[in-house]
Amino acid sequence: MRRDTAGNDDDDDDGRNAAEEATTTLTRRLHASLESLLGLRVSLEWTTRCIRAVRETPTRGALDADEEEATLLRLAYDQFMFADVNVACHGSTAMPSPDDLMMRERHETTLKGRFVVQIDEMADVGKPFSSRYESSSTTTNNNNNNNNNNNNNRNVPLSRCLKMNATDGKHRYVVYEY
Repeated sequence: MRRDTAGNDDDDDDGRNAAEEATTTLTRRLHASLESLLGLRVSLEWTTRCIRAVRETPTRGALDADEEEATLLRLAYDQFMFADVNVACHGSTAMPSPDDLMMRERHETTLKGRFVVQIDEMADVGKPFSSRYESSSTTTNNNNNNNNNNNNNRNVPLSRCLKMNATDGKHRYVVYEY
């Protein structure tokens, strides 16, 4: 065993460096898999912190390398679902910027495909302003015909038009669902 000028063992440093390199390699593979799974550019820093936190939580037993990687990917994906996209992402690689959308067509642009966005705010603009933020989604339709039991107290969905403020982590969008 050799000692460096600071009195540290070289063998310990080599072992530590090999473990750090293996962890970095695993994190990069998981990062690439997560980006592929989500279709987003995820921050490597977020992935690294996520994997470190997930590894620190106790597990139910020892896993081999393949099981560990699959489990870490699943847990990182679960953590992403609860994460703030503004922190975890650099933005979607597929979503056009709002400026590009405005140049194509002024309004009523429909995007085709799958996109991951985070809804930051939502309101039902089909309702009067005073009741837009109520949680009720149906209303009771009481017919005047009391003899017909099939029509009494029937729940009828309200017409709605949801206006949502969304982000892909890079751009902000105003989205309507109707």
